[in-house]
Amino acid sequence: MPALTDQTTTPFATLLRLAAQDAKDRAAKEFARCEEAVRQAEQRRRDQRDRAVDQAVETVALIYTSTLQRVLDKDVWTGYPCADEDGRERGPLAVASLADGAWAVHERRALDEEYEYDEVTLLLPCHCGIGYLEHAVRDDGDLLITLDSYRTRDDRMCAAGLCSPRRR
Repeated sequence: MPALTDQTTTPFATLLRLAAQDAKDRAAKEFARCEEAVRQAEQRRRDQRDRAVDQAVETVALIYTSTLQRVLDKDVWTGYPCADEDGRERGPLAVASLADGAWAVHERRALDEEYEYDEVTLLLPCHCGIGYLEHAVRDDGDLLITLDSYRTRDDRMCAAGLCSPRRR
């Protein structure tokens, strides 16, 4: 049997080189496919964040003209993408700081396959200093009533266990 050198190529050696090149090509294609999937997922998340902010601004402009619209510009909203891939449990949402530990949260929720509604929730720091009070507000009047009730420091809410612990 002759010694194999760089000048001598056997059919088996050629097959081994072809298999190695094929494996390298498949790995490169798989890597490119994974990179594209990551890029598309990130683009979906960006689109969801942008859509969440746009929906929040639109809702505030239509429903909360005397309150939130007067204190919140578009640039104070931060959008967050869906928590799950298909958006069934929770859709994208937008959050705006009202300062002093208070937040406005906007979420477009689905009742069923055909109907969605907008929900604005106020997260207010509980008077106990440990948690938050959550109040879904339907319109300007509801928001003002909620804030007036909060302003009067109704400590019974916390005593009744209605505040949610702050997340760290």
